[in-house]
Amino acid sequence: MLLAFCAAAILPLFGPEAYAQVSVELTSENGRDIFEASVNGVTVKATYTDEPWCLSLSSTTYLFLTENGYIPDTDVRGMAVVKMPDGSSRKAGALVVRSLQVGNVVFRNVPANVINNQSVPLLVGSQAFQDAGEVIRKDGNLLIGDASSIAHMQADPVDSLKQAAQDFLDAKSFSQACDALGRLYAADELNMFTHYQYCMALSLDGRHVENIAVSNDWIGKYSGKSLSMDYWIWDGLGNSQVETGDNKGAIVSLKKAFEADCTLYGTSERAIRKGELKNEDLGRTLYLLGQAYAREKNVSESERWLRLSAALGYGPAVDFCRKYRIKF
Repeated sequence: MLLAFCAAAILPLFGPEAYAQVSVELTSENGRDIFEASVNGVTVKATYTDEPWCLSLSSTTYLFLTENGYIPDTDVRGMAVVKMPDGSSRKAGALVVRSLQVGNVVFRNVPANVINNQSVPLLVGSQAFQDAGEVIRKDGNLLIGDASSIAHMQADPVDSLKQAAQDFLDAKSFSQACDALGRLYAADELNMFTHYQYCMALSLDGRHVENIAVSNDWIGKYSGKSLSMDYWIWDGLGNSQVETGDNKGAIVSLKKAFEADCTLYGTSERAIRKGELKNEDLGRTLYLLGQAYAREKNVSESERWLRLSAALGYGPAVDFCRKYRIKF
């Protein structure tokens, strides 16, 4: 395929050389000037035109990017009448490309449209590079911008990965978010919040073995600094432990999540029993805790936590208690 996700396309983590001017090699294919670009972190074969044109994605490229979470729905702006490079006009889907990377320069929030031309995955006009200054052809290369214009546009590799990870999380593309955050984690470039995001992405993507290790690392570094994050980290860890068959570990983790949430909201088991709190997230945690106790054949503790889960209004727990006539 012409499209393939490549986190490396966002640049390696360690020190790319800063260029005063970006030089892009053009190759000729069927009379077209071809070069490589990256759209929202995905490498695409691009065709350059000198026309005052911005970006056009083929419908195939567009479908790949949207279906795999690289273009979120919020970036699609409906339909627009677009003048084509040959002078004709047509209706096309309008959108914003958050990141167009060419060489070592990133162009942000570039207007784009969708065209029904499958032979050109990405059509790039000179207008796409307007923020960088002039564009010159020389010796088979495209020279973009000058030092004063592009100094602020140099792609910082760490920032690029963090932005890509956030974009993937916003689009609920958890697998891609895990890949980007994993590279930052390996390079020790995560802070408390981005480390937390990595744990959440691993849990949501079903990478439970990895999540157990990364969550325990987060707990060792940051536990006690944010009750809200404490709750979600312990909750995700407990879920991963259940999924990997470690019910004893899950019981410890899910109780820690319960304690963090009670401290955060100033509540208690007694208050929950009295119906003073409704919280489906906490209810789900306690339902999972009840299941972990059931797998350990501790019926009394299982019933205790399932009742609390039902009292919090968590649907599956309510249904379970009603089915087996357990008061809550």
